[in-house]
Amino acid sequence: MNPGRAPATLGILPARLAALALWFAPPAQACPAEVLAARVGVEVAHATEADAVHAAHSSALLGGGSAFSTAQAARRVMSEGRDWQFTGQIVLNAEVADDRVATPYRTQANSGPMLVATELLEELVLSGYAGATLSLSGRMAKDPDGGQLVVLTSWRVINS
Repeated sequence: MNPGRAPATLGILPARLAALALWFAPPAQACPAEVLAARVGVEVAHATEADAVHAAHSSALLGGGSAFSTAQAARRVMSEGRDWQFTGQIVLNAEVADDRVATPYRTQANSGPMLVATELLEELVLSGYAGATLSLSGRMAKDPDGGQLVVLTSWRVINS
């Protein structure tokens, strides 16, 4: 016995189920670098060129430096500097190159470039990774006093 054709409402059921599944699917929220970092268990942070020049908010990082002068120095480094990369640890900066520009960390004790206190550096320090082995990227330019200033554009924890 042949029951005949299926009712017309059963023909659109698969399409409605697919639409319902898409409706409740979570939106994509992470870029591929963040997904990769989550899978291997490392912290990663990136900043666009426009965001990389924002001075840190923390008074501990700014010290006696001015947020305005620090942001101005960061803008100068981003526009005049060259690409820079470093893998290793950062250390507290014992010497202050300019009392207006905040440079709380450097890449090597008393000889490496000084890191300008930007929001990205602040994120790294407040996350507790200042003592970790890091892969850093950014822009570097000469300081008027003869030293070297670096503005971070990204950091990644290699070993904490």
